[in-house]
Amino acid sequence: MGRPDPDTLLSRWREAPERFFTEVLGIEPWSRQLGVIRAVRENDRVAVRSGHKVSKSNTAAGLALWFVCCYPGARVPMTSSTFGQVRKILWRELRQLYQSAEAPIGGDLSKSPKYGLTFEDGREVFGFSTREPENAAGISGEHLLYIVDEASGVPEDVFEAIEGNRAGGAKIVLFSNPTQQSGTFYQAFHSKREFWHTIH
Repeated sequence: MGRPDPDTLLSRWREAPERFFTEVLGIEPWSRQLGVIRAVRENDRVAVRSGHKVSKSNTAAGLALWFVCCYPGARVPMTSSTFGQVRKILWRELRQLYQSAEAPIGGDLSKSPKYGLTFEDGREVFGFSTREPENAAGISGEHLLYIVDEASGVPEDVFEAIEGNRAGGAKIVLFSNPTQQSGTFYQAFHSKREFWHTIH
């Protein structure tokens, strides 16, 4: 029996992102990682609170590749508390996953997150700096997934700009250590918990 046609594969990976991690990226997600992956598939707002060295960056980069590969017109803006964090952690992890993938992902991958991973049909993954909140504004697309790493350290005006773009139903996933007792990430686990799917 031959390999399923591309549309069937995309539909299967879209509905079961863990299959994309396994079949395309060659990653067998561990239990907590699996929970995050499925939560992003099923919810528009996900906040993940965790410590160090628990696959946060690997999960974030894998989710970015899953989303951009499986959804038409997909755009994945990625940011962190500093642009250095985007470049040295998130983008480095994404490039490693892309280059070691067990199935070709395609597109044009830049060394810089600023220029991102782009496809001829307009799909893209790219990084932006939180030092300029306007970078988060005006991002549109049929399918959007915002990935925010070290979310406790991201300024509130950036989250305000992101919320302005979420009117069409964009997804957002936050990753962070719980280092602050105020702000969007903190509120996701406290005063605004009803609006978020939270994972510890």
